[in-house]
Amino acid sequence: MNILERVEECVNNSQFKEYKQNNPESYLAHIFMAKNNEEVGYYNPKTDMVTTFSLSTFEKTNEDGVFKEEESKVLPLELNEVKISPEKAIEIFDKLISEKYSAEKISQEIQLLQNINGDIVYNTTLVTGSLKIINIRLNALTGEIIREESSSIMKLGRIINKNDK
Repeated sequence: MNILERVEECVNNSQFKEYKQNNPESYLAHIFMAKNNEEVGYYNPKTDMVTTFSLSTFEKTNEDGVFKEEESKVLPLELNEVKISPEKAIEIFDKLISEKYSAEKISQEIQLLQNINGDIVYNTTLVTGSLKIINIRLNALTGEIIREESSSIMKLGRIINKNDK
């Protein structure tokens, strides 16, 4: 069963149905995919909270605030707009990584399927052994890479510290 079918199975689960009954305004905001962990996130605009459900147990796993820029909106993820499968997206990412980042050893990979500024994208973040963060966004309709950037984790620390002052 692929991940999109598991999302459908999740929404038919009794715990999810109870959540949805109590939060009718909530909508699918993302699918989170990492090694041995896949979840769906439902955003409630009334509370500005995301509730996640495991795609292996279909149980509610967390409810938390939204990680976003203050002025940005969490847009609904319309699965019917996804034309590139997660497996195909990984093939495209792997090709790019082998071509441009072959010297890097990937230690962590996190992938989100989400709506960013009206584009349904696979938003992948890779952490390397050399402490780099590589972020790649792939349009889930066309398969086109629409963003690619690499930066040092150390630079991220300086940005956070600068904002703390």
